[in-house]
Amino acid sequence: MGRITVAPDAQGQGIGTRLLGALERRAPVGVERFTLFTGHLSTANIRLYQRLGYIEERHETLKPGVDLVHMTKAA
Repeated sequence: MGRITVAPDAQGQGIGTRLLGALERRAPVGVERFTLFTGHLSTANIRLYQRLGYIEERHETLKPGVDLVHMTKAA
């Protein structure tokens, strides 16, 4: 898969929720889980993903001060 983003001026309108829902509904038969990652400082993203059922799986340090939060959700 690729990267999805919502323009800052369009955030908070449910677009990200609808995008993720559409991607999940279109997953091929047999997909068992969804995975994604975001930056550790992207707290609004993390809250959205948690609200949609994603669970933090692990943190990955890219360099000092820059961590990725990897999250998963059962399909």
